[in-house]
Amino acid sequence: MPSAFVLSSNRQSPQLLRVDPRFNRSRICPGRGSCRYLSRNKLNTARVIVRMAHTVFVYGTLLSEEIVKILLRRNPDSYAATVQGYSRYRIKGRVYPAILPTLPSDELTGMVLCGLSEQEFEILDEYEDEDYYRTQTTAHRQDNGAEVPADIYVWKDSLRDLLYGLWDYEEFRRLHLKEYMVMCQGFGADFTSKDMLM
Repeated sequence: MPSAFVLSSNRQSPQLLRVDPRFNRSRICPGRGSCRYLSRNKLNTARVIVRMAHTVFVYGTLLSEEIVKILLRRNPDSYAATVQGYSRYRIKGRVYPAILPTLPSDELTGMVLCGLSEQEFEILDEYEDEDYYRTQTTAHRQDNGAEVPADIYVWKDSLRDLLYGLWDYEEFRRLHLKEYMVMCQGFGADFTSKDMLM
């Protein structure tokens, strides 16, 4: 009997990777309908992609494609989404925002970045720094309402006294984006240097 595991978590068009030992090969089945077979090498590649791909909900400076491209050296697939139970605030003396858990009815708008590699995930961990902790949430796609599991970076509650008001992305782009991009270029260079030394 062929075994199967999910290659894509998209509920609207799930893809199952079916492993059939009778033929020593596997096939990708895009939900209902016909399947296409994978060779053993392509199967191993697909398994690596499934194991290493990460999904992150972003709500602040990473809404900027310019900044994401500087940090990751590419713009991964993304789509507009929301999460429930968080609010976004300004941080004293900083131009980027923070979020804290609030009422379940509160809705936070942002983007989901898909298919991030392990190294790209590490870059975002470094970028968000020690004032945030990473946790998991459920994002809701704005185009079709599908639920998507994703990681999210949340401000530490012990630092909540630094927060005030509501942060505005368009204001950030207008007043701070150019300078912030220069800072991110320096961050990217530092991270690359560290990576080369490891």
